[in-house]
Amino acid sequence: MGHIIKFILIILLVSPMQAQTGVDFDFNNLARAKRTAAKENKIIFVDGYTTWCGPCKMMDAEVFANPKVAKFFNNSFVNLKMDLEDGEGVDFAVKYKTQAFPTFYFLSPEGVVLHQALGAFDAKALMEIAYDALREESQLLTYQQAYEGGRKDAEFLIDYAMLLKSLRLPDNAKLTRDYLNTQSDWSGEVNSKFIFDNVGIDLDDDLFKYMLANPNQFYDHIGRSKIDNKIINGIHGSLGPEGTPDEVEDKIRELLPNESQRIIDRMYLDNLMAQEQVEDVTIFANMAYFYVFQWKPTEWEFVNNLAWAIYEVGTTAEHFERGKLIALESVALDDNYFNNDTLGALCFMLKQKEEALKYANKAIRLAEEAGVSSASTQVLIQMIENLKD
Repeated sequence: MGHIIKFILIILLVSPMQAQTGVDFDFNNLARAKRTAAKENKIIFVDGYTTWCGPCKMMDAEVFANPKVAKFFNNSFVNLKMDLEDGEGVDFAVKYKTQAFPTFYFLSPEGVVLHQALGAFDAKALMEIAYDALREESQLLTYQQAYEGGRKDAEFLIDYAMLLKSLRLPDNAKLTRDYLNTQSDWSGEVNSKFIFDNVGIDLDDDLFKYMLANPNQFYDHIGRSKIDNKIINGIHGSLGPEGTPDEVEDKIRELLPNESQRIIDRMYLDNLMAQEQVEDVTIFANMAYFYVFQWKPTEWEFVNNLAWAIYEVGTTAEHFERGKLIALESVALDDNYFNNDTLGALCFMLKQKEEALKYANKAIRLAEEAGVSSASTQVLIQMIENLKD
């Protein structure tokens, strides 16, 4: 009997501590949440979920259990979970026109939607959304009322459109058009980034067609890699799952004849690096070398990845020499720990002891400045020092 009492006491002592490790939610009782919110002068945070929703479960396990998120939400909001397919939650979903799961609502004590967001977010993003919900000037409702009241200046429209995008709300497309209608010239960094951020992957969309018609504008302001990936995703979307690699390449040649070979070469290299084993290392090393010095990519990380791949799969001095030249190009783009570490490793494979030590020691210094671990480089230095002079 004593053991049973002791066990019950442990449960009573531990349970409150466990409850405080996550967001403290009430369940499926909006009326009670409204009364509490009115009494405490707080906003109601509603997690609209379903029991089968994978992203909803992820939010529970990874975000709502986060101590920082829990502390902020427990102090700032009356927190309510609504199962949108059960009990009171069904009527809630109809009233608030829920379109996706999860949907997060920030309600006034009277039940007015002040702020809203769709889909799963990481802890940092959700905290930013919640912080905006607490300030009237950044609430979705404030923007909606200003827009409905006739405010249509460019500064307001671009801010409103980007807010809707960040909250993943469906009215974003209309605001995007409204803003662009205020612009006589769509070129320039601000408008290029705005169009890129808001264009989907529909090849027939006017904004997508504009991007295809003016690739250099977007390459200059966004970067080749991001634009290429957007276009490739659009092509895959248009062809569907039955599309073949040859059909993808043909579409690239059709849409971007002046850039097609570069894009196809990049796709080829990406596919090779994604494989568990490179069948012909010489072809890969030569292709990587050709790509870097022919097409002059500006992303140091991609260039470094090519060099590192050669270090990992190379078998001959010729392979490693190619890799070393590629790594030097990465350093020329951005001199950092990672590409100096790659250079040190490739020089080690070439038995170039003095150069290998120079780049490895430089990598360690840059790692200290950047606050990243250099443990693997420390091991590399020991290996280099064992080389014969």
